[in-house]
Amino acid sequence: MNNDKVKVFSLNGERQPVWLRIAIASIAILYFGGYSIYTSKEWKRNKEKFYKEGFSALVMYKDNNSDRFYEYHLDNELKVCFKIADTTSMAEGDSVVKDANTYYYSVYRKNADGSYIFLSTYNFDESPFN
Repeated sequence: MNNDKVKVFSLNGERQPVWLRIAIASIAILYFGGYSIYTSKEWKRNKEKFYKEGFSALVMYKDNNSDRFYEYHLDNELKVCFKIADTTSMAEGDSVVKDANTYYYSVYRKNADGSYIFLSTYNFDESPFN
């Protein structure tokens, strides 16, 4: 008789108890569920703070957390996201200027002579997370 069922074995070749497999699966589900909730709340806080504050900040660095978007970190601890396909987006060293109580912000790029020139205006509310 051919047994095609997948068996889960421990290191010594014995089958793991059901309670252990359930415990391992539960821990994984709780971890990824908690991480998802945390990142969702973190983005909501970032969005609220971004809207309320007026500021002028520099882009410190960018993260590529997925294959869909870049996350730009500003020196005031706020974040801005762009789709990877958007090649006209920000770069490290760009200046971001925003008035209070709006999602619209302007980006300025530094010239070779050290002065900033206007690059574009963006709407934070149109980021990949919204």
